[in-house]
Amino acid sequence: MSIYHYNFETNWMFEADIEQIWGLINEFNYGEWWKGLDSKRIKNESTKIAVGDRFMLFFHTKLPYQLAFESEVVKLKSPTYLEIKAFGELIPTKNG
Repeated sequence: MSIYHYNFETNWMFEADIEQIWGLINEFNYGEWWKGLDSKRIKNESTKIAVGDRFMLFFHTKLPYQLAFESEVVKLKSPTYLEIKAFGELIPTKNG
């Protein structure tokens, strides 16, 4: 078990209709509009997200590495709240 613990919170603000934004978030195709992010669904093949869904996330950086970790949807309140737990080791891999 790691001795390090990190807690990241991200709050996004958009000038758009909440249902339109939730539609983008709920499909979990973040790589289509979030530059530098790729995701792969590893549990539940539905097109919409639900509590218990799991994903691998791959963040590409300006360095020649990407960070990869597993995540799980732990709380969902449509259309205002989505909580995702990241776990496992942050795995750096060389890009290219």
